[in-house]
Amino acid sequence: VNQSLQTAGFGGARTGWSSGLALYTSFALYGIYLSKSKKILLLYTSIIILIIINQLIVAGRSGLLASFITIIIFIVINKAKKYYLITIITTILITYIYIYSGNNIIEDLRLSDISGQSNIDVKDIDNFSAGRIIQYIYALEGISNNLLFGNGLGKFKELTNGTELHNVWLRLWYESGILLLLIFMYMILLSILQKHRSKNTLNKYMNICLISGCILALFEPNVMIGSFQNSAMWWFSFGIVLKNESNKIVIIHNEKK
Repeated sequence: VNQSLQTAGFGGARTGWSSGLALYTSFALYGIYLSKSKKILLLYTSIIILIIINQLIVAGRSGLLASFITIIIFIVINKAKKYYLITIITTILITYIYIYSGNNIIEDLRLSDISGQSNIDVKDIDNFSAGRIIQYIYALEGISNNLLFGNGLGKFKELTNGTELHNVWLRLWYESGILLLLIFMYMILLSILQKHRSKNTLNKYMNICLISGCILALFEPNVMIGSFQNSAMWWFSFGIVLKNESNKIVIIHNEKK
């Protein structure tokens, strides 16, 4: 019996877990926003620290990018605790650099593939992106052959001997065509834009999780569709936003009566 993590619905790649953790960052930030005692504040701060340290150790660049963008958005919308959070993140980075200064940080983050080179070609960029650039080229070639209806589910993995396309948007377009991609993007963007104007604080923080997922979807294969640790949290946030909005519509309807 196959008892692997993949069989249970969890992705097994170390950097995949980094991306999954990035989606929990907005929940921890919401906890920091709500915290009224030092113990609760310390609890959620510890969660943020553990997430970022994990992402740094495994060199999960997509997850790190999404986490830092999430934190920046938090700082913009919650100025009261911005200096606290900036101090925490700066301390983490300085400590990490000090501890791992002799352990090839540049190589772990693949910066050595593009740093110190006067002429950077496609191969260098592809190495830096862990093979994603070549994937995108193959995907665009396949999309050009079947623009509207796609090439079918799982066809890209057949083309690349089991390697998934590390871009959710391109994956949907390649497999299912532009019509499904546009419908999916419209549903997400409409929700984010509508909830951005909402006065509901929970909606705003769940929106941060949705935006984080959209960023990760540019570099990962299974943020909204795929491994459990990624897709479950994203759709959970999406469901909270929709539920709060539907309740608001019901209240307004009852008031009109």
